[in-house]
Amino acid sequence: MLNINYGHNLALMEKCQRLKEYSIFVDTVRIQCKKTSDPRHAVTKAVDICIEKGILRDVLVKHKAEVISMVLTSFNQKAYEKDLYEEGVEDGIKEGIKEGLDLGRTQMAQEIALRLFQSGNSLEQIAQLTGIDIEVVKQWIEEAK
Repeated sequence: MLNINYGHNLALMEKCQRLKEYSIFVDTVRIQCKKTSDPRHAVTKAVDICIEKGILRDVLVKHKAEVISMVLTSFNQKAYEKDLYEEGVEDGIKEGIKEGLDLGRTQMAQEIALRLFQSGNSLEQIAQLTGIDIEVVKQWIEEAK
């Protein structure tokens, strides 16, 4: 895979002027997006800058509105995908914490049941004291042996 970001693969960029100009255009869009919170303004400004400098001038003059629309669509799609990813990570963390807490509670209940059994309590007494089904208590005791 080749890195065609501005400043990379200089030999390739020198061999293909159109690719070099595209790389400069994308970099200009990134720079303008960092300067403002309005994506439409940033992309329009980047297009105007590139036209002034002769970068992809023929394409940008002829298809200015389409280029702006396409870049904004791509920009919005990436932002949307990033937001979805971040929401997924957040949901995953919450679910992981919940599962960890549930597992911790179960392990604590098992330890308590085992200690009660070792202290001479019957399975029925343990089930009654802990509120845990007697079959579950029985299984835990068997697993501990």
